[in-house]
Amino acid sequence: MAQEFIPAHFGGPMTNNRSPFRSIFSPIQFVFCFLLGLYVMPLNAQTDSSWNGGTGNWSNSANWTPSSVPNNGGGTTYNVAIAALNSAVSLDVSTVTINNLSLAASTSLSLDRNSLSLVSGTSTNNGTINNENGQIINNSNSLFRNFGTLTFGNGWFVGNNGTINNMSNSTFNNSFVLNNTGTINNMSASSFSNGFSLTNEGAINNGSGATFTNSQSFSNSGTFNNNGLFTNSGQVTITGVFNTSTNYTQTAGSTQVNGTFATTSGAMIDIQGGTLSGNGTINSNLVMSGTLIAGTPGNPLQLNINGDYTQTGSGTFIVGVSSTGNGMLNVSGAAVLDPGALLDIQLADGFDPQNGTSYFILDYGSETGTFTISDPFFNNGTQEWVITSYSGGDGDDIVLTAEAADPTATPEPSTILLLGAGLLGMLGNARKKATAGA
Repeated sequence: MAQEFIPAHFGGPMTNNRSPFRSIFSPIQFVFCFLLGLYVMPLNAQTDSSWNGGTGNWSNSANWTPSSVPNNGGGTTYNVAIAALNSAVSLDVSTVTINNLSLAASTSLSLDRNSLSLVSGTSTNNGTINNENGQIINNSNSLFRNFGTLTFGNGWFVGNNGTINNMSNSTFNNSFVLNNTGTINNMSASSFSNGFSLTNEGAINNGSGATFTNSQSFSNSGTFNNNGLFTNSGQVTITGVFNTSTNYTQTAGSTQVNGTFATTSGAMIDIQGGTLSGNGTINSNLVMSGTLIAGTPGNPLQLNINGDYTQTGSGTFIVGVSSTGNGMLNVSGAAVLDPGALLDIQLADGFDPQNGTSYFILDYGSETGTFTISDPFFNNGTQEWVITSYSGGDGDDIVLTAEAADPTATPEPSTILLLGAGLLGMLGNARKKATAGA
């Protein structure tokens, strides 16, 4: 019987009961591959690194077990735990990348002009993280859970591309720059405050019983869902979607709506102070005790309210008028103007309308009350604004008209001087008579 030809280095002829594995690898080659595998495995190892305790710097390998400074590289990745009681760690390495981080209660981590990047898995803070002059990046595959305190002072949380859960009874303070393209969940009974700059291009959810306070700049081009308490005294700009099931309260500052601002569950928008402006859509009842601008200053546009609009006696509606149009408020429900509700007309770019030119400034479903025009005269007192109808257009429009000023309504300065001189003379005669009678 003819034998199958087998190269000599494969060990000679192969019988029918030989293993296919042995037909490929000789014993020497097998041992070589096995040893090579043992060598390669540590290069891709995932290492659990623990802080040994006390106060110290991240860069000191003696502070860690195993004795190596945690920083992903060379195929080795790190899961870092700072668990020893009262540990205080200073991140003094310019750039640190780790899989995830765990801080126990009564521990702290401080960043000063350095960068920490979390790339995968779940990170948990039960202690305190202070970012004073550095940056923290939570990447897209990372979940960060805060049970303690997060404070970002002169540093910035450059990006959250993953998920941050500010857990119940926890505190998240942002005092510099926070950019979110992922998801931030402010859980029940937790507190989130923005004291400098917050940009949301992803999703932020403020849970039931949670508190969200904005005192500086909050720009929302993503989605913001509020089921807790939201208070604004800074600047909120909405170009995306802002949903709230509880009252939106503004005590000062501004809210600009160029996207969609909606309330549910009977909630309302309560502007107690500051400014509300924009050309977007508000799906809510609105109470205005501050200043309302249809459009923005110098750029009159239409602002839509799908609901009721109430302007209190301390509220002001600013209507811009330009050569291309005017600001207009479109209210689907009831427009209620309390006594003293002010109307302030502002001309843009030196524009002076011709007498008899009319503008629709408010369209409504129903209407009660009247405006008080704060300063009706313009064009050096030769023209004045008059509300010529509260049921104009198709019967549901407030109409503002430019007219020639009534000269009898505003005495000329010379007339005022003559009247004043006459009054002074009468007063002098009266005093003389009183003296003579005495």
